[in-house]
Amino acid sequence: MKAIVCPAYGGPEVLQLTQLPIPQPAPNEVLVQIKATAVTAADWRLRAGQPAAARLFFGLTKPKYRIPGGIFAGTVVAAGASVARYKTGDNVYGSCALQYGFGAYAEYKTLPEDGVFCPMPKDMSFTDAATLPFGGMTALHFVQAAQLKAGERVLISGASGAVGNMILQLAKYHGAHITATANTHNLLLLQQLGADKVMSYTGNELATCNDQYDVIFDTAGKTPVSLYKKKLKPGGRLVLVAADIGQMMGGMLLAMRGKLKLSAGMARETYDHMRELTRLANEGYVRAVVDQIMPLEAIAEAHRLTQSGQKTGTIAISFT
Repeated sequence: MKAIVCPAYGGPEVLQLTQLPIPQPAPNEVLVQIKATAVTAADWRLRAGQPAAARLFFGLTKPKYRIPGGIFAGTVVAAGASVARYKTGDNVYGSCALQYGFGAYAEYKTLPEDGVFCPMPKDMSFTDAATLPFGGMTALHFVQAAQLKAGERVLISGASGAVGNMILQLAKYHGAHITATANTHNLLLLQQLGADKVMSYTGNELATCNDQYDVIFDTAGKTPVSLYKKKLKPGGRLVLVAADIGQMMGGMLLAMRGKLKLSAGMARETYDHMRELTRLANEGYVRAVVDQIMPLEAIAEAHRLTQSGQKTGTIAISFT
């Protein structure tokens, strides 16, 4: 099978296309022929070994997991003797990240039947489906943590990225009034996804406007927490999805002083999240936002684009 391996930490050029044997499923596993994957922020950070502290978990001197890739869409082509949930021919999508050893940058992957994946949304392409799990499950985790309520005023900073656009769609589903920020060329997309007001974060609009918010979601990690404090209503909630150390420390300090309520940390990925994401997609409340579709052979360029942030939504990788 074709696969991308990452033998060392470094730039996108360390990713190598190779041939590997097709894995065989254990009695409680299915073998999925992967039809599409996607490049996420987690992918390029793991490839680069950033932040350095992450190497304690993912390999001190080189990546612990040979084949990268944490999300996929594909078809079950074999099932172990004890598998009851899936059968050959089922189209599935989901996560194969840390607890399953990654491996979505390959044509085949074995997964336990109780893993974080489920049947694909109806009438959805493999490339669209592959882009949903990372942003979708992260957004579900943080929207639930924020305890978002109908009618609340919400600011989403960096709303055109993989996580930001899903938070926007979920906030709309929950009946919030949404202000969203992004690069100027993505503002029309934010309106199409349901934003009530849009602002370019390349200007000074947020700092100079008089709006106040019940909840602020920061998915970009580029805005000082001190500005967010000024924009939050008393008792408001700040959700740091992609915070650097400075943001995290600033948010924790303000939370300890009672100036705001803080949610941050790692998002949990669960089977229940995947089921809920599928329901929302089937009922038309969320959709995939795909920047472009690239072949597996272009994985290095897909990493460069994703790391640069100069994309809208997610870059999908097609195996067909």
